[in-house]
Order: sequence, then C-alpha cells, then structure tokens
Amino acid sequence: MITSELTSRRRWVALTLATALLQFAYWPIVASLVRGDPQQADLLWLGLAITPFVFIVLAFGSGHPRAAGAAGKAMGLFLLVALPLAMLNTIVGLVAGFGAAAVIALRGEEGVHSRRARAIAVAAASLYVLALLLLQGMLPALGPFAIISGAILPMAVVGLTDELADDRAARAAEQINTRP
Repeated sequence: MITSELTSRRRWVALTLATALLQFAYWPIVASLVRGDPQQADLLWLGLAITPFVFIVLAFGSGHPRAAGAAGKAMGLFLLVALPLAMLNTIVGLVAGFGAAAVIALRGEEGVHSRRARAIAVAAASLYVLALLLLQGMLPALGPFAIISGAILPMAVVGLTDELADDRAARAAEQINTRP
C-alpha cells in the first residue's frame, strides 16, 4: 500500500534495510576485485546477483509508486556508473554506483526531493572516499576506513539529502503560515 507521503521513518527503514542487504553485495564484490585473483570470480558474481535486491528493497520499502520499474532502472544505472568507475577504483565505483541507483530507487516527493541534490550528495560521497584512498599513503589507516565508509555512505547521503530537503520545505511552509 502506498501512503500519500514518504515519512522520515519509512525512508530510514527502507534505507536501513537496503544498507543491510547492500553489505551482502558490497563485500563479495570488493573481495573479488581488490584481490584480483581469478579464483575470486564467484564472489563477484555473488555480489552482482544480490545487488538488484538492494534496489528492490529500497523501492518497495519506500513505497515508490512504480517500484518495479524504479528498481530495474536503478540496476541499469548501477551497472552504467559502477562498472566504468570500478575499472579506475573499485571502492569509488561501488560508492558512485550504489548511490546513483539509490537516487532512482528511493521514492521522492514531488517538489521537495530533488534528484539533482541527491546526485550531488552521491558525487560528494564518492569524492570523499576517493580523497581518503589517495591520502592513505600518508595515513595508512585511511584505506580501511574508506573501504568501510563505502559500504555505508551511498544510502546514507541520499537519506540525509532528503532529510535536509524535508526540513527546508517545513521551514518554508512555516514561514508562509506565520505571515500576516
């Protein structure tokens, strides 16, 4: 059943469930690509097989009006973004891919949630992870931190962006209601 609006609680439940499922896709992919061992191809296929379910959970969990189509588009966008970027850097590619797909899969309210703002947040998260990875030469602890961040950031930045948009819309409505 689709509610009339996406509540903050429903958004975060969907994002939390999708993030939990993302772990079962992310870590096998990372393990297979970072090691570079041809014997690890099974892990890559396992991670890629689980990936569509992340977007299905996110779309249906958030009450997207066209959830099946949104999940399909999200998977296509994931492949379009993640695969080329993963050739350059696996972690950055996965952050950008999962984040871009979350932009499509998560339901947004008309006039409140902007795909552009979500995309900017995903790009910022990807650049943040890239910066951590580039700085690991100076601080070796940043490498593992970047890899762990990549497992959480894609969904979190989309949710935080929507929270900020909701807050901004509520303040604008409050100002309109308090004017004489």
